[in-house]
Amino acid sequence: MQSVMSITRAAYRIVFRGGTPQRIHFSGPVLLSATFTFIIVAIISQRLLYSSGIIPIGLFLFTTLTGLYIAAALLTRTVARAKLRLTLQAVMILLAFSQLVLLLSVPAAAISYVRISVTALVLIGLFIGMTNCLQFATGGRRSTAATQTLLFAAGLGGFYAIMLSLLQTLYG
Repeated sequence: MQSVMSITRAAYRIVFRGGTPQRIHFSGPVLLSATFTFIIVAIISQRLLYSSGIIPIGLFLFTTLTGLYIAAALLTRTVARAKLRLTLQAVMILLAFSQLVLLLSVPAAAISYVRISVTALVLIGLFIGMTNCLQFATGGRRSTAATQTLLFAAGLGGFYAIMLSLLQTLYG
């Protein structure tokens, strides 16, 4: 089993140096712990940083996790199983780290432009990391992976916005 420092270095390399998820060895417990860490830290960070209620947080988690597993299912035809497992695990680790960064920025979030800039930086880092993971999985060009990642994020954002407005109409 890999150490936390090794996984952290690999995630850093994926986001900032254009690395691939190959440095993270696939392990079921690592994937589960990354998923549970993402869920727990996302609940705390969304509540503290954005003052979100239970419905927006639940919808955020549902949209993110379901969309990620749907994307993995869509990639099963064209991506080898070993690469897909590594990619899914790396993306879950990146999501957990992104929520951890948001949680660590809570003390400085009283200033509105700090919250906006930290959110933008986390989204840019997450976009770069997911693009690198998708490029590794598909073996294609970076521009194609970036386009697919951007379209996927826009689709999930649109789904989240529609569902949130419907739920606010229903419960508001």
